[in-house]
Amino acid sequence: MRRVMCFAAIILPIAAGLVAASPPAFACYGDVLGDHCYTEAVMQHPAYNYEGGQATITPHCLYQTDPVPLESFMTQELWVFTDNTIVDPGGPQWYWVESGAMDDGSDPGLQYRWFWANYYPGASQIYVHYNGPSVSMDTDYTTQILYVGSNEWDVFVEVNGGGFTQYGTAYYNPPYSVEMHAGTEYTLQENQAQGRDVGKATSLQYQRTDDTWGDWWGTYPKLHGTYQYVTATLPSDTEIDWQSNNC
Repeated sequence: MRRVMCFAAIILPIAAGLVAASPPAFACYGDVLGDHCYTEAVMQHPAYNYEGGQATITPHCLYQTDPVPLESFMTQELWVFTDNTIVDPGGPQWYWVESGAMDDGSDPGLQYRWFWANYYPGASQIYVHYNGPSVSMDTDYTTQILYVGSNEWDVFVEVNGGGFTQYGTAYYNPPYSVEMHAGTEYTLQENQAQGRDVGKATSLQYQRTDDTWGDWWGTYPKLHGTYQYVTATLPSDTEIDWQSNNC
């Protein structure tokens, strides 16, 4: 979840006075007002209009033991940025729909859960939902985020090729997407030993406005965060692998 994270059951209000999606300072301190770290593959094509994205997320380690409530979490996920917003190297405001696996060391109820979330123009909060499947290690989770018209994006997940299930609809996010990211986001309030983050995102694809699909191209790695410690390799334009210090 970009920049701001507040945990609640389904909808997460932003703390009073907090401006969502503000330009990042990029530290790994995980308090509600802090910034987060990212190890990502980025595809950005401002001259194109995309109506969807896909990634197969395969967690190998997703382990966050920091017990500080509201301050520490780890995700492995896909982000589809909407309303033609440009994120890298950093615009004044971003809107997105995201879908991925999460571990939150402070809340057993959010351990190994699939979530999706969105932030849209005019929103006063980030909307986060934890109604996806439970997450197991070394399992393939293919997620699709697809524009369906009327500023709505449907979120799907498929587990080990067993067929897609829709887990929600993100409202009020205008088209189109010109930038997508895949990878991991994490915070560590205490020390690196409390986080174990190893996985990969493969089959990175975009959906065109005629509903046909294509492979990501021009993909490049982006590591954000003063204290980030998860390294990445890009075997191809359609895959990113990441590795923390331990597993």
